[in-house]
Amino acid sequence: MISLKEIRSSYPINKREEDSGTWWGFRVMRPLSFPLSWVAIRFGLSANSISVATIIIGLAGCAFLCVGIDWYMIIGAVLLNIRNILDHVDGTIARATNTASKFGEYLDNICDELMGVTTPLSIGIGLYVGGNTLLGIFHPASYLIMGAIYGAASIYGAYIIVLIKHIFNVSNLAVYRPKKEDGLTLWSLVYKVGVNLQSLSTPILLLTTLTGTLGYYILFYTLLTICEIGAIMIKGTVSVK
Repeated sequence: MISLKEIRSSYPINKREEDSGTWWGFRVMRPLSFPLSWVAIRFGLSANSISVATIIIGLAGCAFLCVGIDWYMIIGAVLLNIRNILDHVDGTIARATNTASKFGEYLDNICDELMGVTTPLSIGIGLYVGGNTLLGIFHPASYLIMGAIYGAASIYGAYIIVLIKHIFNVSNLAVYRPKKEDGLTLWSLVYKVGVNLQSLSTPILLLTTLTGTLGYYILFYTLLTICEIGAIMIKGTVSVK
């Protein structure tokens, strides 16, 4: 049976470098994934089965968010945080057990993009159903609009990256990630702030549901995601010239 030490050592250097840009993912989610992966392997669970579980748990979390009642929305946020942890577990299991596959990668990406759309839509629906008014001024329908914009912006940003990658034959990271040799630049600062805020979106979701400030959450992340699309388009265009 594979040991916890072997699971940790299966974390490749290139993946470590890729993850290191996000504090929450690298310092919290990834370390948590190692013991959880060890437990999952002990129970005979495969990477693909964990990926399927993340989809089910994620959709269940979104369903709870849609209810619009405070405690239900808190349960939804908790489920989405569990889903976020498991999203790190499937890849860890695949690498540790040498069972990585194209299908597994496809399943993992499908889950991520699905959550990128359904989560903001569910938040918008929940806030609308709950009768919340935006900043005490705007009609609750404003949340439906923001949820739709946020979800569409999330998927469109991913589409732009893939489009540039395939047309110009560059890696995803080459499209927008700053080069280490460039040192501290305005873009590297914008990049670090942006990716870390996005990586914190799920724990912040839980925090704002607990404090009753979910309206501010969806407003902030809608604006952030729109700004990121513009930044990716500009950086991507410059990078491939």
